[in-house]
Amino acid sequence: MNQTLYRIEVVNDKFDEEFNFFFHIQPKNRRIKSVPLHAVKKYDLEYLEEIINLIKKQTNLSIEFIGFEDLHWQSNHRMIQH
Repeated sequence: MNQTLYRIEVVNDKFDEEFNFFFHIQPKNRRIKSVPLHAVKKYDLEYLEEIINLIKKQTNLSIEFIGFEDLHWQSNHRMIQH
């Protein structure tokens, strides 16, 4: 049985005003390997929400949000980062 954890991390880069995507791979009892995937230059939460919804339709990977404290999705007003 494969005991490796996989997830997508989305980081709110407030300084460069972009959203950065990473793919995290963590084999059991090993360090996390973080692979940069993409930087979204359009710094807009509504646009990011569209991207996240498309990703969720294509994969069952967990998505972790970093740097989104006190921010809400515009469509449902739920907190982005729990």
